[in-house]
Amino acid sequence: MLWEVDGTVCEAVTLVVSELVTNAVVHTASCRVICELRDCGERLRVSVQDEGCPAAEPRLRRGSPEEGGRGLLLVDAVSSAWGAHDARHGAGRVVWAELAC
Repeated sequence: MLWEVDGTVCEAVTLVVSELVTNAVVHTASCRVICELRDCGERLRVSVQDEGCPAAEPRLRRGSPEEGGRGLLLVDAVSSAWGAHDARHGAGRVVWAELAC
């Protein structure tokens, strides 16, 4: 299946995927991150699932505060909706965003 999306939408999706995957890598103890893109007709849905961060281990923050902290603000700015929920199977969270086509 070939998706045809506007260049502006493609750039926004690329930004959202980059920010959500970066958050999963930087803020969790995940060894594996799953990214799913779904064509929902009038919108595209991006989902990123991590493996969570065990309560016994502190979250490791890489880099200086000036380098981060804006990821979800960017996701919010380019998405029509976004949110997060616990993963259905196993530990971890799913963060998702929808973008109008």
